[in-house]
Amino acid sequence: MEEFEVYDYCVKYVNKEFSSNKARDLSIRKAAYNHGTEPQKVMHVLVVELRDSLLDTKRDNE
Repeated sequence: MEEFEVYDYCVKYVNKEFSSNKARDLSIRKAAYNHGTEPQKVMHVLVVELRDSLLDTKRDNE
């Protein structure tokens, strides 16, 4: 899997996991409000953190 494919996977995963769960969605909205930002930016941080973690794991296993 190419790095951009890992990123695409992470976007889909985070969107699915957080939009389909009301408690998680609420936590994202609260975090965004408490930090003066938008929920989409919080979601982007989650995507990037997941991507980096998966790519690190992939590199360790090569």
